[in-house]
Amino acid sequence: MAGAASASGGAAPGDSGANVNLGGANGLPSTGNGCAYMEQAAVSTYRPIDVIFAIDNSPSMDDEIAEVQARLNRDFAQIMADSGLDYRVILISRYGQVGVPVGVSKNPICISAPLGKTDCTDPMATRLENGERFFQFSAAVGSHDAWCVLLGGFSQPDEFGDVARPGWTPLAAHGYEEYLRKDAFKVFVVVTDDDASCEFRGTTFSDGITVSGGEKAAVDFDTALLALSPEQFGTASKRNYVFHSIVGLAENASGQGAWTADAPMQMGRCAAGSEGPGTGYQALSRLTGGLRYPSCDSQDFDAIFNTIADGIVAGAELNCAWAIPEPPAGERLDPKRVNVRYTSGRGKSEEILNVPDARSCGYSGGWYYDDPQRPSEVRACPSTCNHIKPDSLGRVDVLFGCETLTSIR
Repeated sequence: MAGAASASGGAAPGDSGANVNLGGANGLPSTGNGCAYMEQAAVSTYRPIDVIFAIDNSPSMDDEIAEVQARLNRDFAQIMADSGLDYRVILISRYGQVGVPVGVSKNPICISAPLGKTDCTDPMATRLENGERFFQFSAAVGSHDAWCVLLGGFSQPDEFGDVARPGWTPLAAHGYEEYLRKDAFKVFVVVTDDDASCEFRGTTFSDGITVSGGEKAAVDFDTALLALSPEQFGTASKRNYVFHSIVGLAENASGQGAWTADAPMQMGRCAAGSEGPGTGYQALSRLTGGLRYPSCDSQDFDAIFNTIADGIVAGAELNCAWAIPEPPAGERLDPKRVNVRYTSGRGKSEEILNVPDARSCGYSGGWYYDDPQRPSEVRACPSTCNHIKPDSLGRVDVLFGCETLTSIR
């Protein structure tokens, strides 16, 4: 689509420019029925991305915490910033200075600039400040309960589950859901050197350090997560998230990088210090198409975070909604005189017919306004979106001046 990155060039993610095409009589192309119009390339945008890190604060994570703190800023944040994507990073982990215990958390974490806004020098660790892109939800993540903290923290205020520290004022009174966006794709990254074993609302998630136990626990967690909010996380038939695991499993063969979703479960552990292979987390990564890395390779976290960030950028999906370009100079937008044309990468053009609203899409598809009374963008029906999205060299134009072509005859 216009504005989409492609192998042959084009606009990068987040490009807001629009091409104006003039021609025909008096500088305006003609439809052949006496109607002349002006066309402008509609700008395609990428879906927003919410990246949710859950990081274990237990005593065995002292080496990993320091590296995660450094690499989030030096590597991951830089790649995401350079991508032009609309992203957020939500960190779920106990806030504080590395090496200074807070409550039950022996290894808290603080993210400073450029990703975070806090200077990480507060001895009482109460002055957490979130920014435009980075949000920390302070909660004690233990050796085995990352999943339950993710589920519980969704709707509970930060610092839940532990004695509130003096001077702390919750930043997310209704849970980290406040930081998530319903239209964003979710990318989970868990960092722990142990296995899954916790309880949430009467359901126990325990991988038993076995393949079968891990697969059952992963299905149970997936079910619970989707039940929390289908709007945020999707459904079993169409998940709106992927889950990456940085856990205590064995390293892949030299030079092979991450374990991919199609690789079998790994029961071996990485170097000394790993508490377990994290079979539940592994199974969830395999279920959702995520990657698996050994947590023991803390000195290689730059490569791990680079791979995850690169994968997010490469896999970003185009929205099938386009902001309506400004009409020609001196003209005003007449919603009844707007049309939409799709031109494939091979040069074949077709008009997309207008339907009244999303409920009117049906099998044949079409396009509709976000707000018929005060429109700001045109949106493709699901079947139309599926038809045009794979064509990265294609183009969508918004045409001004002619009576809107509709599916109603």
